[in-house]
Amino acid sequence: MEEEVDLVEAIRARKREKKRRTLRLWAVSLVVIVLVGLGTLAVKKLTEIPVVVTPVEGFQVKDVRIERKEGKRYLVGTLVDEAVDAPLFSLTSIGVRVMVETGERVFVDTIYPLGPIGEPGALKKGEEGEFSVLLPEGKILRVILTPRVVDLGKEKKFYRPRRRRRR
Repeated sequence: MEEEVDLVEAIRARKREKKRRTLRLWAVSLVVIVLVGLGTLAVKKLTEIPVVVTPVEGFQVKDVRIERKEGKRYLVGTLVDEAVDAPLFSLTSIGVRVMVETGERVFVDTIYPLGPIGEPGALKKGEEGEFSVLLPEGKILRVILTPRVVDLGKEKKFYRPRRRRRR
């Protein structure tokens, strides 16, 4: 009689041990999945695009960040006109040249932030203008952001060295 009780007890002990092992395995699996997920997020955050900001004298670039909208990445930021009261800077149009270097190619885009006075890119001293640019797909190594200063009195979009014709 005692042998049967011992046998039943042994079977129950085995079942308990099996359940304990299964639960432990599930717990370890869950912890590993969570840690891998957190690690992936951390790596994505750490390898997020380093934005190198190169402002032109008289302007400041601030709050540069990468935002995701509808599955696409956008570089978003604010340009502040801190220019001295010089004729060139009395009313300026700011173009932001974004150079995105991926593994294979260099993507260059020029954008104009909307100025508070209503015209695209027109800012007065002390004013801020937001800008946003769509980033290309793929692994991005770095982004170089360079505000371009343009006098609205001139027709040109950018200051370029004049080409001399040779005859």
